[in-house]
Amino acid sequence: MYFNNLLNVDSVKKILIADDHNIFRNALKEYLHMCFDVEVVGEAENGQDAVVNTTKLHPDIVLMDICMPQMNGIEACHIIKSKMPEVKVFLYSFDTELVKVCAGRENADDIFPKDEIFQKLKGNNFINYRKE
Repeated sequence: MYFNNLLNVDSVKKILIADDHNIFRNALKEYLHMCFDVEVVGEAENGQDAVVNTTKLHPDIVLMDICMPQMNGIEACHIIKSKMPEVKVFLYSFDTELVKVCAGRENADDIFPKDEIFQKLKGNNFINYRKE
């Protein structure tokens, strides 16, 4: 889908990570810093914070879990895309059945299983991968 064609560009992309699991957020942030020319401008632990932080921080890309407290990723994605359609939102979930059901029914630029996020990032074309 679209995710594979976005990050391989000359400019440093600003990313916001929204996930209710702090350990996963930190691992994803570290992976992004080690492997890509990106700036993680913010984090959120629920959908409501993702909307607020996206509006405040103006990231190019939001990587967001679907299943979060207070507001899920799908609801947050709808709000973000309605306010800032230029922001690319990528949704993921450990629940592969939910991913299948949601595919094509949300405003996200792509949706995929959470356990594939590192492979998706490495195989994408939307951020510069450091090959060293």
